[in-house]
Amino acid sequence: MPDENYIKEILEKVSFPRLSGTISERKAAQCIKKEIEHLNLLPKIQSFQFTSFYPRIYKKIAFLLLFWVILVLFVNYNTMFTIMNIFIVLLIFLPLVLITRKPEDIRLGKKYWSENVYVTLNPDRQDGLNQNMITKRLQVLFLCHIDSKSQKLSIKLRVISVKLWIYSLFIIIISLVLKYLYFSENLIFNLILSIIIGFHFIATILQLINSTHNKSPGAIDNASGISLVLDLLSYFSKPEHSLSKIDLWFVFTGSEETGTMGVRHFSENIKNYDESNVRYLNLDSIAKALDIFGPLKSKVKMDKFLSTFFEFSKELEPKFHLKRYLVAVNRSDGYYLKRLGLTGIGLGDKSSYKYIHSPQDTPDKVSAKFLADVSRVIVKFLKEFDNNLM
Repeated sequence: MPDENYIKEILEKVSFPRLSGTISERKAAQCIKKEIEHLNLLPKIQSFQFTSFYPRIYKKIAFLLLFWVILVLFVNYNTMFTIMNIFIVLLIFLPLVLITRKPEDIRLGKKYWSENVYVTLNPDRQDGLNQNMITKRLQVLFLCHIDSKSQKLSIKLRVISVKLWIYSLFIIIISLVLKYLYFSENLIFNLILSIIIGFHFIATILQLINSTHNKSPGAIDNASGISLVLDLLSYFSKPEHSLSKIDLWFVFTGSEETGTMGVRHFSENIKNYDESNVRYLNLDSIAKALDIFGPLKSKVKMDKFLSTFFEFSKELEPKFHLKRYLVAVNRSDGYYLKRLGLTGIGLGDKSSYKYIHSPQDTPDKVSAKFLADVSRVIVKFLKEFDNNLM
């Protein structure tokens, strides 16, 4: 069964600062490769190049330009001034929107190298199944990311500032329409609107001053996921524990913290699979409790894989977060796969978020025993689900 001592060993081994694209990240990836090789398996390596323009620079430009448009529309110095400013902003912003549609292809700014490490367990591949038959089998992906990061602002303050920015923007847009139509000379209305714009300005400044560093040991985020995925691989790689009807993918993505670059490149490996035959579990930041992030309850009930997992997971006493997000504040590997139309869930621990992306994200914040319990439940679930597949 899942090995608590092995989980603790891996957790301590990879808990060191490992920012995307650095030697430290490659050191962690090398550690993962060696662990896979110790299981007499051959890890597959997918190297890729990226820049930090999309997650670190483009976002700040976008925040600044949008605030300037809001300010210009609110002040409305004169019609020509307003039109010229909006035109200039569009000339800058629209090309940026176009080139960031595929962030993994951007080559603006300093270039970095990273890599994904993954291995697939397919019990029948050696028996001569052709690729068409393989793609019709159920593919289950376990994902975790290799890199870590620290940031100037705490994750709580970042989430609050992003929500404040988004919701105040919606209110400002509606208010500006009302201002131009009905309340252009109303002092009280304009005073209230200026206060809301002030809050929006504060949120914008917080986004601009935030910066990324290589100071977080990343035990929770995401050495916990690495140790859990390796433990599952260690278990299912043994012939006596292999599944007969399900292909398992164990995926360690690089540069998740820099615009989910790793999973964007990895997705090329599964593009030929029918999305109805792919399910994923994104294991990201599990410390001492479990939060499950997934689609709406109606979709869970209709999906046998998800509904069965939810039943098995209840012994871990998780908190379920099943809803459709108007705006996703945080990006993750799971969120990217969801946008591709794939079905799956994210496993995390919201109670630990106060430590992540900071130097306080250390191994003592993670319970190896709890991770072993999570691993045990996943094993039980998959074996039961495999046995019941036709």
